[in-house]
Amino acid sequence: MVFKKIKQYADLVMFSHTLFSMPFAIVSMLWAANGLPKTRVFFWIIIALIGARTGANALNRLVDKDIDAKNPRTAGRHLPLGIVKSSEVFL
Repeated sequence: MVFKKIKQYADLVMFSHTLFSMPFAIVSMLWAANGLPKTRVFFWIIIALIGARTGANALNRLVDKDIDAKNPRTAGRHLPLGIVKSSEVFL
């Protein structure tokens, strides 16, 4: 049950896209730091990337849920189908 819900949230916010963007962020970080930054800085940059993308994608899904419900291409997403509640996405 718990793993199913985690998978639903990961699909909702397209977590696989976040993982895909990770190498680009790491290369940008290495370039900006002129090498490898301190471990603490590296850690917080990765956390910021994951948090920002996840939050932005969740907010986008929440704001667009009524539009997604009307569009045949997006009507099968989690919020229009009621798989995930708006309050859960907001939290």
